[in-house]
Amino acid sequence: MEFKECTSVFDEKGAFNPQYDEINLVTMEADTVIVAIGQAADLSFAEKQNIPTSRKGGLSADRITLETPINGVFAGGDLFYGHRSVVEAVECGKDAAESIHRYLNGLDLKEGREKDWSYEKPDIDGESFIPRTPIKTTSMKERRGNFNETTIGFNEQEARSEAERCVRCGICSECYQCVKVCLAEAIDHDQKTVEREIQVGSVILCPGNDVFDPDPYEDIYHHDAHPNVMTSLEFERILSASGPTMGHLLRPSDDKEPEKIAWLQCVGSRDSQCGNGYCSAVCCMYAIKDAVIAKEHSKKELDASIFFMDMRTYGKDYEKYYNRAKEEHGVRFIRSRIHTIDPVSGTDDLSIKYFDAVGEMHEDTFDIVVLSTGLVINKETVKLAERLGLSLNQYNFAATNTFTPVSTSRQGVYACGIFQGPKTSRVPLPRPAPRPAPPDRP
Repeated sequence: MEFKECTSVFDEKGAFNPQYDEINLVTMEADTVIVAIGQAADLSFAEKQNIPTSRKGGLSADRITLETPINGVFAGGDLFYGHRSVVEAVECGKDAAESIHRYLNGLDLKEGREKDWSYEKPDIDGESFIPRTPIKTTSMKERRGNFNETTIGFNEQEARSEAERCVRCGICSECYQCVKVCLAEAIDHDQKTVEREIQVGSVILCPGNDVFDPDPYEDIYHHDAHPNVMTSLEFERILSASGPTMGHLLRPSDDKEPEKIAWLQCVGSRDSQCGNGYCSAVCCMYAIKDAVIAKEHSKKELDASIFFMDMRTYGKDYEKYYNRAKEEHGVRFIRSRIHTIDPVSGTDDLSIKYFDAVGEMHEDTFDIVVLSTGLVINKETVKLAERLGLSLNQYNFAATNTFTPVSTSRQGVYACGIFQGPKTSRVPLPRPAPRPAPPDRP
């Protein structure tokens, strides 16, 4: 067989128009020749029908409606935009079907169908280049005399390695698999952003909260530097059956089953160093819960120790839960003030120095240290309050009065949930003060 060298693929208009060197030929011998025949549109009819062709060699049509200059004639797929993927051809078919439906029913072909073709590329400046994971193939010898797959594919480890290369660009490929699996049928790819203005009698704000981030205080907590110092949410993921260890109690650094775990209370709450002087109301109870569950998950006898200033068990019968954890489950409660947390040299353990209730210094070593982080108001909530003209207190919670605890500084706007102040989900809220009755109309 003789092969010609391809000198160019596209012409000056950008259309697919390969050119070849007729002189520089390469000869190859083969036992079998398989000819892969391509396809191209036959546009001989277009000139007779006065349908112009595009720069890329396809039919000219509107980009949104796919209608050609002849009313009622639509184009799509390779005939419209040239050589593309089958996914894009399917998309063209859907768009053309919508246009035909509107055409037959006398509707506007373009209304509500304008598309934003721009997208924001991911920031990859800080991303290191990771080469592709090579796909294994069978040797030429193994391929002879059978129809087995020549490409073996990835095993689980290789698939995970290749998936980790993803930079999460966020560009949808329109595969519609999310639509298929959503049982609620809540995903609509054609939905557009709609801004509405509505009149209401009052507004109730319940924007939620963020969790205190201990990383700015790295010299105190070592959360970022040491894998066995974790926040309460991170520890709960370890206890979860859907977590990284599938519910098995293992410490992150070496997958060792811990024998001693310490919980440090009031991280980000009642702390003058971070400026949060309030109690977050939930930390004591979730620390007790996590300690009890950890002892239940542990195959060994687990020493669970909670270091606290004051045990605040908000809610009905919460004090009974605290007593059961101490008396029945053997959770240790140590009233103290933490002095330092230090990594133990040569191990993955952590040493805690603390003062007890009488002021004596003690030191103990633990496998894991859990930071019971408190609740904070996020920055977006502060910006929302500024736009609404609401007053906030020094901790960015809504400024309210003692006898009207849900009424904000703006009439008709009420605060509830964490925005009104730290609380558990079981704390009932008082009803807002009634609004004054409007004056009688004449």
